[in-house]
Amino acid sequence: MSLLIIWITVAQVVVYGLLTRGLPAFFNQARECWGVSSSRHRAVQSIALIIAVSIGSLLLSSSVVDPEWSNRLQHALGGGFVSAVVCFLAFRDSGLLAKVGRTRFAVSSFFLVIALGVFNEVAEFILQNYFDLRFASTINDTWLDLISNIVGLILGLGMGIGLFKFSQVKNFVNSDLGDEVGEVTD
Repeated sequence: MSLLIIWITVAQVVVYGLLTRGLPAFFNQARECWGVSSSRHRAVQSIALIIAVSIGSLLLSSSVVDPEWSNRLQHALGGGFVSAVVCFLAFRDSGLLAKVGRTRFAVSSFFLVIALGVFNEVAEFILQNYFDLRFASTINDTWLDLISNIVGLILGLGMGIGLFKFSQVKNFVNSDLGDEVGEVTD
């Protein structure tokens, strides 16, 4: 289990790094965000938060006695919720959160987390069928894993959008980056 925790946590940190660098180009904001990416201090804080939330969620799910419920909780928290946190931090740290608005952030995060869940299930399939590692006893486990990811994603997006006002993000981004961003509207 400890190897799994390390693997998933490292994967989430790598995804954060890729998203932080790739999202501005995807949204055609590379020039506007060039040099506006987060400071090293903020990136280190984000990575520390990702590690803490990832390890905490995986430890919590592994403490559940029933293996089926443990797996559901692992995918809901470690898959969907942590991935939603990674998306939020990547959008924030790349300077895009205030620029793209709530809807584009939520839709983009939804599809990114779904893609990560599908990638995880394909990896489980390959490892189970070609390397004799056991992840699931039936095909239903794959569908339940993806549904659990969606539940965690909705929880993460609901908390991120509901608890954090985007006007505060706008002020936070502008004050943190100085005059490089200029006036941003939602």
